[in-house]
Amino acid sequence: MSRLEEICFRAHRMDLEEDFYSYGDGGEVRAALRRKEEELVLAAQLGNALLTENRQLKEENNKLQEQYTEKIEELEQDRHNLRLKLQGCQALWESQVGELERDIQALNAHTERLTWLLSEAEREKSRSEEQHSEISQQLQEQLQAVSATCLLID
Repeated sequence: MSRLEEICFRAHRMDLEEDFYSYGDGGEVRAALRRKEEELVLAAQLGNALLTENRQLKEENNKLQEQYTEKIEELEQDRHNLRLKLQGCQALWESQVGELERDIQALNAHTERLTWLLSEAEREKSRSEEQHSEISQQLQEQLQAVSATCLLID
């Protein structure tokens, strides 16, 4: 008998004893005893129902706790997987950034080389134009000298 049942039983026994002494004849006592016995049976049934419900609630609580724990573990695993994925994406991004930086350096070096070559070509063009101009000037002078000589001969 549980502690709760024992307390309830003692309380009902005390009520029965009080009722026994308060009734005069045996018929009333038996009727009072029957009523008290029925109340005691109902109280016991209620106690059992409460114990059963309490057991069911504990089982339900345990199931919910297990589900909660499983969900937490699942979320932790998902978080771990996402961290791994993020690390992979970061590594890929850093690799691509490194490649792009190397490409930029190569393009800058190529641009500098092309700029230098263009400057050299422009200098060479200027020298060629100067030489062409000098040669043209010399040829014009020679042509004028030949023309003057031809005019004198005629």
